[in-house]
Amino acid sequence: MGCKHSTPQSPDGPTPGGCDAAAAAPTAGTFEAATLTAFDSRGELKSWKVNRRTPKDSDVFIRIHFCGICHSDLHSSRCEWPLTHHFPMTPGHEITGLVEEVGAKVTKFKR
Repeated sequence: MGCKHSTPQSPDGPTPGGCDAAAAAPTAGTFEAATLTAFDSRGELKSWKVNRRTPKDSDVFIRIHFCGICHSDLHSSRCEWPLTHHFPMTPGHEITGLVEEVGAKVTKFKR
């Protein structure tokens, strides 16, 4: 299967036909997070900052200290699985960090 994806603004500047909204400056109620992100099926990871919304009452905010990238993440970032892939893609799902904030409606996690 081929890749199906949008072409966002990369860290190297705007891409023709791309989406500049993802690279916008933080607004009220958001914060900036640093990531390593793939922008196309070449799988090259580049440093990129994204805006995340402020945690809500049912969220747990974890400050991630380390994130592992496994072979499955690399295959996904290169469109090597028979799935629909969307870019930009920030691989990594094996994390360590500290819980910094727990929303008022969260019952199973503590700060």
